[in-house]
Amino acid sequence: MNSVARNVPETESHRGMGLTSDEIDSIFRPQFPLCRLVLGVSGGPDSLALLYLFHEWTKRVGWTGDILVATIDHGLRPESAAEAQQVGERARAMGLRHVVRTWEGEKPSSNIQAQARAARYRLFAQEMASIGADALVLAHHLDDQAETFLDRLTRGSGVYGLGAMIGDDSGGPEGLRIMRPFLEVPKSALMDALRARGIPWVCDPSNYDPAYKRARLRQIMGGLAEEGLTSQRLADTARRMRRAREGLDYCCRSILNAHLVCHPAGPVRLPWNSIGDPPEEIRLRLLAHLILGVTGQQAPGRLAKLEGLLFTLEAHERVKQTLSGAVVQRQDDTLYLWKEVGRTPPAVCRVADLVAAAQANGRPAIWDGRYHLGLEGAGFLNSDVVIGPLVRAPGPRDGLTLPSDFPVAAFACAPAFWDSEGLLYVPDLFQMRGSEAAYPLSLKRTGLF
Repeated sequence: MNSVARNVPETESHRGMGLTSDEIDSIFRPQFPLCRLVLGVSGGPDSLALLYLFHEWTKRVGWTGDILVATIDHGLRPESAAEAQQVGERARAMGLRHVVRTWEGEKPSSNIQAQARAARYRLFAQEMASIGADALVLAHHLDDQAETFLDRLTRGSGVYGLGAMIGDDSGGPEGLRIMRPFLEVPKSALMDALRARGIPWVCDPSNYDPAYKRARLRQIMGGLAEEGLTSQRLADTARRMRRAREGLDYCCRSILNAHLVCHPAGPVRLPWNSIGDPPEEIRLRLLAHLILGVTGQQAPGRLAKLEGLLFTLEAHERVKQTLSGAVVQRQDDTLYLWKEVGRTPPAVCRVADLVAAAQANGRPAIWDGRYHLGLEGAGFLNSDVVIGPLVRAPGPRDGLTLPSDFPVAAFACAPAFWDSEGLLYVPDLFQMRGSEAAYPLSLKRTGLF
């Protein structure tokens, strides 16, 4: 089935401008302090409304920032390349720069939409890094928010998942700052704005294909609205869930600041009563924070598994389990967490190669998602020094002393530097004499600690 371009006349369900100038001002004013933005535009009505309304707003208020319009061509439909070219023509007619990034390689046979979404953010991240963009601006709207809420409800999500999308998310996919100025704007208002301006748009048939879950959710939302469960009410519920999430996170931060002990080489510990005494929802969120912190992951595992882990920890004073790449061990009155070695330990890579790749993408040098490498000299860049988990470092290890207040196994994934002569450095555990002068560096956690 082909995509359909629509130039909707004034007589077709036209309800005026869709958004007033004052409403548009309130939508885009939060972007005013930013100076360099990437607008994700596909050619559909939502993203075209973003392109045209944002451009009009910048001219009206005299915004002098830099805008790059980026289109991701997934190559999943024959028309996609031509649609991307049309977006470019529109952007250039406004005097805006435009770039097309294509999802190359063989496409997956299953879970296509999720894979395409991951590829889209990856390509956006590469383009943003090339220009040093402050944020990615996307056209997710109120109806998208309602669909996301329903989707996560079907997956059994709790307070955090049901908070759905955030208008200004500094921790988006690929570590991007993502701004969604239309989250409180219904899709109908965006389409009305295009109709009033005589602007045609493209309809992606996959948006209506019942083979995809999102399309099926859209189909049932009409019936839910008849019972009073409108997109607005679903989005309002998501907003209230986010408000509850902020309150829970505030409590969690207070507990972690007061009780958490983080070893620079990776593992953490805290008194069991600091996590065992608060209400269950806070206990669950504390565990999620800790797991993310020691693994460097972006999202914890499923809530049901987290609940099972908490039940086990509460039922046994001495127990050790793994979840989402973390080892969680309760030893009487102390809880320990560290990264699991697993079947695939963290990568071993040449520091110079890691730094070069990061610089090429305009991003910080990060190892294993857990540590930012702050190199303070050129020694590493002209050497064969590698970074990897301590468990894979060569011997001998004379002078390496493990602390007695953590389990020995907790340091298997500690960040270690070595060369052909042997081990050079492990934070707070080992320092080869002279290596500090030859290879000045600093390691900083990238996670929640």
